[in-house]
Amino acid sequence: MAPRTKTVASIFKINLQARTAALVSLAILVAMFALLPGAEAQTYTILHSFSYGPDGAYPQAGITMDAAGNLYGTAGVGGLPNHCPSEGGGTVFRVTYKNSGWQFTTLYSFQSGSDGDAPTARVVFGAGGALYGTTLGGGLLNCDGMASCYPS
Repeated sequence: MAPRTKTVASIFKINLQARTAALVSLAILVAMFALLPGAEAQTYTILHSFSYGPDGAYPQAGITMDAAGNLYGTAGVGGLPNHCPSEGGGTVFRVTYKNSGWQFTTLYSFQSGSDGDAPTARVVFGAGGALYGTTLGGGLLNCDGMASCYPS
């Protein structure tokens, strides 16, 4: 009976060890696909629509999350009531989840001058939870919000 098994194996040029390895590999592959979750469609929720007004506009830098899950970011223009977005300024904002909904709060509104102008980077947390950020223009210059406030 042994010679017959050897003959069958030699006809297909497969030895028992290679056949076992192939079957184990196939079983692992089938198990992996069976355990993977099905692909689901991605969904998103708009947390806030910027109005080009007191809340700012052009939030292009991304957000920073604190330990409590609050989101912080910057808007590069707008800010002060009736502040024209094209004149610069900008805001720092926080978005918090309260009462089954998202609440938007403007934390700071730049005045296009000595306090900075056009924040275009993420804010970061420092020691003690202080919030820090940078602006593209403004600062200690004699600045009125015009293009001369920006680096050349």
